[in-house]
Formats: sequence, C-alpha cells, structure tokens
Amino acid sequence: MRKPTASVLATVLGLIGILVLDGCGSGADGPGGLPAGGVIAVIGDSYMSGYGMPTPDKGMASLMADHLGMKLDNFAVGTTGYVSKGPSADDHSYPVQAKAAIAAHADLYIVEGGLNDWALVYKDKTLDLDALRQAVHSLYQRLIAAEGADNVIVVGPVWPYDIDAPGISEVNDLLKSEAAAAGLGFVDPFGEEWITPENNDQYIGPDLAHPNELGQVYLGRKLADAIDALR
Repeated sequence: MRKPTASVLATVLGLIGILVLDGCGSGADGPGGLPAGGVIAVIGDSYMSGYGMPTPDKGMASLMADHLGMKLDNFAVGTTGYVSKGPSADDHSYPVQAKAAIAAHADLYIVEGGLNDWALVYKDKTLDLDALRQAVHSLYQRLIAAEGADNVIVVGPVWPYDIDAPGISEVNDLLKSEAAAAGLGFVDPFGEEWITPENNDQYIGPDLAHPNELGQVYLGRKLADAIDALR
C-alpha cells in the first residue's frame, strides 16, 4: 500500500486545522449567534438589578444571561433611568452606567427601563417628553459610537398592572421609536403584554411593582427568548 506523500499529509492537516478553527474561532456558537461564554452588559433599573431577590443570581438579568450562555456584567441600579439619577446624591443614571459598561468591553449591551423616567414626566412633572427624548437619543448614539448598533438592544419598561400609570404607553412608544431610528433592536414587554391582569398576581411581588422569584424566572426566560429572536 502506497504511503501518503508529504504534500497529501500537509493538505489533510490543513483541512483539519480549518475545521477546528471554524468550529471555535468565531465564538458565535451560542443562542442567536451570540458568543458562548461572552459578556452581556446590562444598563437598567431595579428590575434588572434583581431588587427583592435574596441573591443576584435569582434576578432576571442573571437568569437571562444564563439562558443565553453568557456571563453577566450588571450595572443596573434601582430607581434610575435615562434621566433619573437614583436614590442617592450620586448620579447612577443610564449615561453613568453606560460609561462603566463601555469600559467593560462586553459582547452585547442591554438597555432596559423607562419606568422611573415616566415617573419624572407624569408624576413628579419635573421632566417633559422632549427632554426625555433628547436623553434617550444621546444615550443610544453614545453606545452606537462605542460598540456598534448590532451590539445594542433596548428593552422597554416592564409594567405591572397594579401600577396606575397613565402615560406609560407614550414613554414606551418614545423608546421604541428612538430605538428604531437608531437601528437598534427593541424588546417590548409592555406592548407584548408580558404582564397581564391574569398573571400579575402570579409574577409580581407584595410591593405590587417588582417581580417575585417566579416572576424573575418568567421574565428572565422571556428576555432571553426575545434577544435570541433579534440576533
């Protein structure tokens, strides 16, 4: 039997190398073409911060990242928003979170929320929709300039039905239209009615605003599926 020549062996080994590199070099072998084991950075409010959960891994952001096969870098802070700075004297608004998130060099960026900005417009009346639109536009452009539109996804507010929230649809529509204008994917928990009168008591906790543990599991899966569909 003739032994393979050196040139044949080199060709075979080269093909094997190509197959190996093709299988692991891109890293895009997770759900939705996302890099398995990559980093997902979250900018958001108390919903993404896991408010009310005993440990961070019980929160929807952590569960979302688990479903996507990614690591989580969570910059979310309760009561914050595109303009809303948060509960303390320090500014934890989304532009501040975004600065830290960009420095982390993640593979995918999620911007969630808007409910606290809704409160500034419709409850406190210290902010108008035009000013909110400018803040939203500025944040999206900053993230696009740093990370590219393909790597940024916007998630609108999760709205529990027990919150009396006239005007929430206007804020949600503003976020959706600005995301579309910027070429960003948009996940719409409000418009798609993830929380309904029928499941509100099942998924929302005793404070009538934030998800309970079962709600965190439900919303974490919904977010992962929606992001997977966009990618």
